[in-house]
Amino acid sequence: MQLTMELERLARIFFLLAMFHAFNSIDWSMAQNTHHRRRHHIHVGVILDMESPVGEMAQQCTTMAITDLNASASHINHHLKLILHPRNSMGQPLKALSSAVDLLENEQVEALIGPQTSEEAELLAELGDRVPIISFSASSPFLSSDKNPNFIRMTTNDNFQVGAIAALVQEFGWRELVIIHEDSSYGNGIIPDLLLTLAEGYGWIVTDGIVNELPVMDQSVLDSMQGVVGIRPYIPPSERLCNFSLMWRNSFFRNQHHQIPDINVYCLWAYDSVWALAKAAYHLSPITSMQKNDAANKLAHLAAIPSRPTGSDLVCTILSGKFMGLSGEIQLKNGQLQQPVAFEIVNIVGRVKRIGFWTQSNGIMRGLNRSSVATQSPSVRKMASIEWPGSSLAVPKGQRFMPKTGKRMRIGIPIKRGFKELVGVELDPETNATIVTGLCIDVFKAAIDLLPYEVKFDFIPFPNSTTGSYYEDLIYHVYLQQYDAVVGDITITANRSLYVDFTMPFTETGIAMIVPIETSRSANMWIFLQPLTVDLWLVIGAFFVFTGCVVWTIEHNDNNEFKGPLSQQIGMVMWYSFSTLFFAQREKLTSNLSKVVVIVWLFVVLILTSSYTANLSSMLTVHQLQALPKGESIGFTVDSKLVRTDLINVPFKNPSFPPLETVGDCANALRDGSRNGGFSAIIDEIPYVKVFLSKYSAQYTMVEPSYNSTNGFGFAFPKGSPFVPDMSASIAKLREDGKLHLISQNWFQNHSLFTNQDSATKVARLDLYSFRGLFLITGITSTVAVTVSYKFRKKESTTVQHEVADQPVEEKFSPVSDIPSRRTSSKHIRRYSY
Repeated sequence: MQLTMELERLARIFFLLAMFHAFNSIDWSMAQNTHHRRRHHIHVGVILDMESPVGEMAQQCTTMAITDLNASASHINHHLKLILHPRNSMGQPLKALSSAVDLLENEQVEALIGPQTSEEAELLAELGDRVPIISFSASSPFLSSDKNPNFIRMTTNDNFQVGAIAALVQEFGWRELVIIHEDSSYGNGIIPDLLLTLAEGYGWIVTDGIVNELPVMDQSVLDSMQGVVGIRPYIPPSERLCNFSLMWRNSFFRNQHHQIPDINVYCLWAYDSVWALAKAAYHLSPITSMQKNDAANKLAHLAAIPSRPTGSDLVCTILSGKFMGLSGEIQLKNGQLQQPVAFEIVNIVGRVKRIGFWTQSNGIMRGLNRSSVATQSPSVRKMASIEWPGSSLAVPKGQRFMPKTGKRMRIGIPIKRGFKELVGVELDPETNATIVTGLCIDVFKAAIDLLPYEVKFDFIPFPNSTTGSYYEDLIYHVYLQQYDAVVGDITITANRSLYVDFTMPFTETGIAMIVPIETSRSANMWIFLQPLTVDLWLVIGAFFVFTGCVVWTIEHNDNNEFKGPLSQQIGMVMWYSFSTLFFAQREKLTSNLSKVVVIVWLFVVLILTSSYTANLSSMLTVHQLQALPKGESIGFTVDSKLVRTDLINVPFKNPSFPPLETVGDCANALRDGSRNGGFSAIIDEIPYVKVFLSKYSAQYTMVEPSYNSTNGFGFAFPKGSPFVPDMSASIAKLREDGKLHLISQNWFQNHSLFTNQDSATKVARLDLYSFRGLFLITGITSTVAVTVSYKFRKKESTTVQHEVADQPVEEKFSPVSDIPSRRTSSKHIRRYSY
């Protein structure tokens, strides 16, 4: 390959030497004799690939630009005339170079428009220090005005569209890109690769180099590109552009073309290049023709061509100019067009359909307002519907993962006799297909669905192990790349991580203990005092006495049942207050105030007695965990080597490790007990414990141990697999959205909480703090009632004293008739008993 390139380079050099030697015999004095006659004529060379549709259309546009320039009423038309000298490069860089030399030597051009490709422009850049070169289609970033000051790029740099492509990739959630390009500085070679590999399930994004040529492509090519998404510079509409489009169609109609191609942006840039050159030449002084360089005639290389006196001035004038062209505002910076105000996002669906825009400030949006760069709300910042390859409306998830062993992922699955709620493998008797179910399978499928690309996989059950370490052998098969992943109840360990990469755990981490629940009764003779704390007992007793005193204070003056000797009244206070505990009070109350006090107190008594009864019942008969004395047997499931390692320092004298394969085996072993060949408890990882409790939660419970824990279950992939971070992110998303909990509930029911052994055997005592509100209510009620009763009695006593004082002193009471009878109301008794 390198030898071929060197030979081609040598051929170019010899060709140039021969060509320039022939041109040395030209007499440059003709230019001096005709200077005055041609000083207002600017000769411009146009180098295009006339064999290509773009070159043919660009030549037509430059011709129309000259026509419009000559027909315009501007001062340029009166003082200046541009004469174009087109040359056909036939798409060959050497041909383009020979055409440029011919134009410089024979036509004495003052500027070159073209070349068409970046490869041709790079070769002609050596002439840039002698004549300005204006290219409307060479968009390679390697062409820079820093190296070639007289090179002007009347097109956008390819780097400008990188932001739009990145925004599309982010919008669709794709993680990887495959870049297809021609191994040259010009990228139209992407089309053959595009047509050969276009399929369903892929998303294609093409750059403006292809999108700009879509109008001149055959319909068969467009049909094969259905669903492709592309970007291209946005050309704002204008009245001038509309008129040019009509002229464009009319020109093809007059030439009797069967198919009129749509105008592409290259045509507009070619048109604007002619006008930019004309405006710059108009602002310069009259062109001074080239002087013959006798010394140059003796040279036989590229330096024989003299520089144009106005070349650098013409470039500076073009770069500093600013005007409205057909393609929009023309303003050059760093020798090239500035970044477009926006890029159009298009979708090929039989035709080129616009689906949105991208701007550097606002990103992707549905449309632009009249002021071009629009600030739109997030609600409208989305593209129109896209039809992807295969006429699908769903966004492709990207390239499928192709493991080395085949086109579909081979997922190893452990085969288990028990605990099939985690992983269950069954064989369909009718179809002979393998049916895989369980928590691990559901989580794996849900995580796969969240990936931003499509993954095809097959579950492959792992046969019996020959070494006795089933799960270790399964992991080792992933290390040997016989499986692309392992899904199941695979515990994450440091040793296994040496051979495979694990995702983040999708189950609870740690181990737990299953113990039987037994019913026992307390032998404490003072247990009836334990439901309440000491301070609560004292406060309750004080309020009993306080409430009785309040009722006696209100009732004893008017109610005979609260009268009598002092000892009888003290007994009445104590009896009445404590009888409210059983709602057994028989004394009738005459005052409304005392009735209010008693009603409130009865409510307090009801709350207290109910709480006491409930707490005492819990203390008398509790579900407590059976104690595990040292020397008792402990059971484990089949794959419990990991748990046994954690239990080396457990406080049991002789822990036994016979394997338990199914949930039924665990239940039978616990039911028999350690004295009958069974176990007093079973210790294992939390997922296994939950599976057991989903069926035997009435007889057994789960206790959180105080010793080491494990790291939970994870999916195992080969070392360095790109699936590990993606699947971990999917698992985290499932956990955040609550879907992981729902999947767990579907298989484990509701056993996500531990039962602490200490909390299970103790019942909290009721304290004063819990009932402070009740005592505050009854205390305030009683105090207010006593205060109101005292004030009312005092006021009434003062009224009676005034009535007695107003009676005559000599009035005598009748010994019989004037004495109030016992049937007289208490009001009269009170009035005459002084």
